[in-house]
Amino acid sequence: MIDIPPEKIIIDKSVQKAMAKWPEVPECFGWLNLNRRAEWSIKGEKIHHVKTQRFLQRNYNFDELGRWFVQNGPQRVFVSLEYTPRLYGFSSHSGFYIHNEAKMPVLLDFFLDEYGNLLLSTSLGVGVVDDRDLSAASDLIEAVNDIPTELSYRGKNYKIKPIAKALVPKHFGFVQNPRQV
Repeated sequence: MIDIPPEKIIIDKSVQKAMAKWPEVPECFGWLNLNRRAEWSIKGEKIHHVKTQRFLQRNYNFDELGRWFVQNGPQRVFVSLEYTPRLYGFSSHSGFYIHNEAKMPVLLDFFLDEYGNLLLSTSLGVGVVDDRDLSAASDLIEAVNDIPTELSYRGKNYKIKPIAKALVPKHFGFVQNPRQV
């Protein structure tokens, strides 16, 4: 189960109208994917259209089981996640940012998996840092005997907690590959 309150859902008006008109549309599984670089794809084909990407981001949320979905008109299209439901980036100029262009949430904790993936736990949930930004973010990390132990960010020190990649979904209460229940 998700241990954070759902965000206030901002659904497009056209989606709201379709949901009211067709309330019993079956859910869709296995079509939509979000990779660890915040790139959307449908059946393996990357979505390049900017307005479509923004629509997906605006209508992206989760249910009580921790399954992430896009509300596409009256239909919930569940999202298969390459790693985490949120993706974060890092810029040495502006710091950490969130993939969907929303305001950066409050940072709670940092985790590092056995593959060197840096994860942020925030008030909106967990997300992995884009691997292309790890080099810049590594300047914030202090290590003891080559083991990352602490991250200093905007005047605050955070302990870096180890976590096994396989345990991330259960620990943070999300489903990587949603199925119909």
